[in-house]
Amino acid sequence: MTGRLTVLDEYPGDELKSAALDRTRWSIVRELASNWSATESGVRIQATAGYLDGTANSNQNVFLQTPEFNDYFFSVKLNGRPTTQYWSAGPIVYLNDDNFVKMA
Repeated sequence: MTGRLTVLDEYPGDELKSAALDRTRWSIVRELASNWSATESGVRIQATAGYLDGTANSNQNVFLQTPEFNDYFFSVKLNGRPTTQYWSAGPIVYLNDDNFVKMA
């Protein structure tokens, strides 16, 4: 499954639409560099098997950004064609592997 993440155009500092990911703004948990790329049209992520449930904590390429304000919102556009059961993609509010809210 591949997904393209795009943050609203009104907030150009947050966008993932660039040939290079701004590492001063974004971090990646358990990065697998061979399975993602940044382009002018967005970020493409090739999904891998993994979990954030229980003690497994094996999800790769979890893209994170620390919000600059207490109140914030985000918008994500995903494109993909899952080829097996139980695949998911979507936004996550993440403190660590044991404390998060996943919207998939």
